[in-house]
Amino acid sequence: MDPEKIERSYARTGHYDGINRTNLEVITDSKVTKILLDDGVATGVLFEQKTENSTAVVAVKADKEVIIAAGAIHSPQILQQSGIGPRALLESAGIDTVVDLPGVGQNFQDHPMVFTSITRKSLCFCSKIQVTCIDTIDFRQCRISAAIRTQQTCT
Repeated sequence: MDPEKIERSYARTGHYDGINRTNLEVITDSKVTKILLDDGVATGVLFEQKTENSTAVVAVKADKEVIIAAGAIHSPQILQQSGIGPRALLESAGIDTVVDLPGVGQNFQDHPMVFTSITRKSLCFCSKIQVTCIDTIDFRQCRISAAIRTQQTCT
């Protein structure tokens, strides 16, 4: 979110539009399936690219480094499919262990909290004698902010 313009930002506009680089190519409709390794060092990736009627498997070699940025779920998945991860887990899935790295895929916390905001006008709680009206219930900051607007007799 751009705080000045109050507009949403997007990965494309922030990282791709207006960039004129010879070493950058964005490939869509594709999915990385494996990291290519040479003696335990990442040298490229293997990915599936969808075409009109089929899916092609493509290998790309890196000149310097391989960066895996597939999110909290898919980054460990790609590493494990490539043989990087806890040996027992990889063996149970029939994957040859290239690098025994027990922390891969552990302690997953993608979005441990969900925030909800509810705004209602004139939400009233009635007691025996009076009504308490709440203008706003705001759970975003884990608090309830209430304004007592009127004191009335219940009907």
